[in-house]
Amino acid sequence: MLMNGLMAIVLGFSLTALQVGPKAENLISLGIAVAVWGNAMFYLFSMFSHNRGLTLGENVLGASNWAGVVAFLPALLGAISLMCSLSAMLYFHLLGVQEA
Repeated sequence: MLMNGLMAIVLGFSLTALQVGPKAENLISLGIAVAVWGNAMFYLFSMFSHNRGLTLGENVLGASNWAGVVAFLPALLGAISLMCSLSAMLYFHLLGVQEA
């Protein structure tokens, strides 16, 4: 959880350093928030899963159950939203685009 909080702080500070418009800033912030909450749900529900929520199905750690699925799906959504947010930040920084 500590690294999750550090990720949010670093990305928040780096977002304020970029010169983007309010609409793009809100969209990027939403993507970061989804990533933080997705990771938090993964940490929470993986404790109750036999396979630690690393896959949707069975793996070497154990069989899948409802907690494994509930842990995996928010983490997947969070990873995708974080990649999109970082790509948008890089796009706005490298091209100097001010608005989405």
